Amino acid sequence: AARAAEEGAEVLVLDDAFQRLDVRRDLNVLVVSAETTRAVRWPLPAGPWREGWGAMSRADFIVVTRKRATAEAAEALAAEIGQTVSVPIARVHLGLHHLEGMMSGVSRPVDSLRGERVVAATAIADPDAFVAQVKGTGAQVQVATWKDHYDFRDEDVAWIARAARKADHVILTAKDAVKLRGRWPASAPEPLVAILNVRFESGGDAFIAALDALAPVAKHPRST
Repeated sequence: AARAAEEGAEVLVLDDAFQRLDVRRDLNVLVVSAETTRAVRWPLPAGPWREGWGAMSRADFIVVTRKRATAEAAEALAAEIGQTVSVPIARVHLGLHHLEGMMSGVSRPVDSLRGERVVAATAIADPDAFVAQVKGTGAQVQVATWKDHYDFRDEDVAWIARAARKADHVILTAKDAVKLRGRWPASAPEPLVAILNVRFESGGDAFIAALDALAPVAKHPRST
């Protein structure tokens, strides 16, 4: 962050930084997945959360997201959180919008996968949500998953490339595409990257207003 500021950055967006108490921030946004609604609400390793429920009190804004969870489940979770903390809460649906070639960037519609044989390959924390989105296209889906933050080995890349030759397509998340783009064999068919659409179901105006309020801070940063 310090290096980015030295190079002229005025706004820094930190991912997975909510639990970093040593980092000062102007807007502390907590993202909670509705997919964890039925999970044991304990921190890692006993449960899926990075911190306990009480840590929500540090948030300036909370965003409840959903992929495969229903709108009703997200709404119920937002209501439950609202009984615990008095901060603005927004609800967002992260839906599969279109597909892009990993190298070419060529866009294709989601319904083009209907009836196709595809391999959904991913190394993310919630592969089930990704797989559900790919299955929702009507494709015949084979699943290949690795643990979150996995560093793909050469043999893993080779396996995915072989899968791409046998199936009609390999589908990746944008997170996985970043890791594989520079290592993909030129002779293998190009994978498709699942591009998500962010759609606010509630609280969108309040969230945008919270971001807009940071403009004066970016122009006149506080001294540390």
